[in-house]
Amino acid sequence: MTATINKDALLEEITRRVIQLDSQRQFDNDLRMTVNAYIEALDEITSLSKADIEALAQQVIDEHQRPKPQLGLGLTAKHWLMAGGGLFTLILLMAIFTGKYFGLKEGLYSGTTPAGENQINNRAQIIRAKLVQVFTQVSPLKVAALEHYQSTLKFPTNFAELGYKTADFVDGDLIKAIDFTAEGGILIKLGSSFDSDSKVLLQSDALQNNAIFKWQCKTTIAQQYLGPVSAAPCEFTQGL
Repeated sequence: MTATINKDALLEEITRRVIQLDSQRQFDNDLRMTVNAYIEALDEITSLSKADIEALAQQVIDEHQRPKPQLGLGLTAKHWLMAGGGLFTLILLMAIFTGKYFGLKEGLYSGTTPAGENQINNRAQIIRAKLVQVFTQVSPLKVAALEHYQSTLKFPTNFAELGYKTADFVDGDLIKAIDFTAEGGILIKLGSSFDSDSKVLLQSDALQNNAIFKWQCKTTIAQQYLGPVSAAPCEFTQGL
């Protein structure tokens, strides 16, 4: 007897798996781009050769991609990759706070740099370091939003849908508030470490194209603190 095929369930499962595969590839590509950006940054702010940094980075990646004992924690490869990203962040922050500068080395060590420019450079150094912390703090939220989208084909509208609470991310220092926008974005109102009313928008294209899930970062932080446009962590925009 031939089993009856549920056409709707079949098509739904095909759609889910295609989107899941595409999202995973996007995740892997974003991770690769992030690691490469960190390697470039570390090449700028440390005395190690780029070859040494790349070798160390590959060693860390290999370690975190290796199967790990479950120990009852239910950790997946994705979580180990996120942990690797966190380690890169820690290394980068250590380099920043030893007096080096992330991405803007032109003129920083020149004795002819005007005092005003030094003040901007010092402020930029602090802001970019704090932004790295913000991105690290909200990275689980981005992953949860991606997983929610994979299973529902809808962008989340609140923390409860993702199994989180506001207090899991809002600390007042780095982040004052987080909202999910109707356009498929995560709007972060930055805390006391930043200038008043500073915001970051992590905008997904989930609502524009159901087959692709990408993030674009925009911020109200002034361009002079973000660095050159080609190296800035976010795109400057007047209002969010």
